[in-house]
Amino acid sequence: MADQERIFLSSEGDRWYNRNKSLFDDRTSIELRAPSILAEMYGLYPGSILEVGCSNGWRLDEFRRKYGAKCFGVEPSDEALKNGREIFPEITLERGVVAQIPFKEPCDLVVVNYVMHWVSRGELYRSIMEIDRLVKDGGHLILGDFLPDIPCKTRYHHYTDETVYTYKMDYSALFTASVTYKEIARLCSDHGTKKFTPNATSSRRGTCVLLKKFKEDFYPEVEIK
Repeated sequence: MADQERIFLSSEGDRWYNRNKSLFDDRTSIELRAPSILAEMYGLYPGSILEVGCSNGWRLDEFRRKYGAKCFGVEPSDEALKNGREIFPEITLERGVVAQIPFKEPCDLVVVNYVMHWVSRGELYRSIMEIDRLVKDGGHLILGDFLPDIPCKTRYHHYTDETVYTYKMDYSALFTASVTYKEIARLCSDHGTKKFTPNATSSRRGTCVLLKKFKEDFYPEVEIK
């Protein structure tokens, strides 16, 4: 496990949760609401849902009540998991990071919202493989994160004991480049105003993308003459 993932498991996951848990009670942030908005707009009706970086599982509980789905969550923060297991006992919550997701069965819908920018570059492709492993053929992936004009990294100012960066880029492009995933819809927002807009500046632009995963045999066969 890379140092950055170790840091989030050992301490920063809990710190982040304690700094931000009031947001999960308010839930008015567009960045928090975007995955639910996309699922409803496009008529998804998943029977099983996995959220990676699920905090205490509040979004999964909303999905569970709306769709009657089996819900699973992965989260590095012990405190978030403890809280979630107390108030959302119907949801299966486990501790982990994106590069090591402790579930085996793929789901109809996987949600990864504002998580990928935390992933160290040494664990990036392992993380992509883990997410892909858990999206069923024909299922959907909702992926939210920052969307600067060009990929960039930013020093993480909440953690000064070690060198930690966040990495911002269009993570959906890593999935669509495989041709196995197709972009269905995209919502763009301003991280400062927390509103949907196509006009956010590069440093504040966020996006939430709905992707569909095709079955392995969807490639057309072409005869070479």
